[in-house]
Amino acid sequence: MSSGDLLRFALDLQHRYNLAFFTAVEYEPGTPITISRNHLRLQNYRHSCVETCFGVALSVVNAHFGTNYTLEQIEDWDRRLPGGSDAASKAEVTPEELRDAFNGLDISQLKAILQEFSIDLDTGTPIYAEAKEVTLQEIRLMWNTSSQPFSLCHMIMTVALKAVSVMQLFTVVTFPSMRAASICKSHGTEFQELWRRTHVAFLTSEKKNVQLRNVFEATRQAFTIYAPLRKIMKDGNDTAKFDAMVANISLLLPIDLILRDVAAPNLSTQGFVRNYFRALSFEFDVRTVKSRRGSVVIRDGFHYEARSQVAFVNDTALYVPASMFGLLSGNNTDPLLADAPGLGSRMAATIWLKVITSEMWSSQTHQAILQHR
Repeated sequence: MSSGDLLRFALDLQHRYNLAFFTAVEYEPGTPITISRNHLRLQNYRHSCVETCFGVALSVVNAHFGTNYTLEQIEDWDRRLPGGSDAASKAEVTPEELRDAFNGLDISQLKAILQEFSIDLDTGTPIYAEAKEVTLQEIRLMWNTSSQPFSLCHMIMTVALKAVSVMQLFTVVTFPSMRAASICKSHGTEFQELWRRTHVAFLTSEKKNVQLRNVFEATRQAFTIYAPLRKIMKDGNDTAKFDAMVANISLLLPIDLILRDVAAPNLSTQGFVRNYFRALSFEFDVRTVKSRRGSVVIRDGFHYEARSQVAFVNDTALYVPASMFGLLSGNNTDPLLADAPGLGSRMAATIWLKVITSEMWSSQTHQAILQHR
């Protein structure tokens, strides 16, 4: 495996599957790239994984690479990895040090790979390492291609045992009647995009989408012609700003957040662990595509769709969660009239709150709004 592919593998585990690799690479916009160690060691899993578990993991990696390594050999390599570190020794990594540690991978190549996972990465961002000396020492060992496939067997076996420990943490049930709900929540709330697709499939329809858009347009029109508010804006010389604000407000529905060109995972009725990681991979794919397209992203999808609350998700998008589609009248002969009290009033109240909390109005308009309230 090349140095670049090994870095992609490490980042894939970290960002796609929420699994720790030996080396962690963190980045937030406006901050340096930080490289650190996760201190993964085989011995860490002795308390949670019996000898049989180690044997199964080793047999799988041996079969994959066509090797015949023993557990003693793998554990001996594990002991060669550096131990403790001085957390205070965080320092910038030079291009030469980076190339040496990552076995020839230069800084431009590393940043290009990072951009596959962090879209907003500034190519001029400096790179720092926590406990620099020992971190680079460990990377030098892990990225030494002359040690492959032995080192890869050790890496994959350790990551597999880490995955087992994650699943054990989530699924141990001491008292089923007490823990069942929390276990389902631990898994279910991670899959925001899957939940959104489920809500859209079972709670919404194209007919109801049309009804909601009609209610929204009627509400927005009524809001703009509300005489007391128009007088307030006119007296404060803010009519043009008010009209522009309301005109820019758009309706965002759950169906608008679904990426049909990203296929949902094929989940089976068996193989819980496989389903879990397939679902995590799907969530990562959707987040990545949305980030590249500049699409609206609602992070707390599970809880957001479950509560009946119209809200702005950015400066202009008014979002109606799937749970509120139950307020629609369906086959009523005059659906717009029937739905207006329940949904229109909530939309109007949310827009009104945006108006009265805006900082764009003149002082005269602000005072008049307070008096009108």
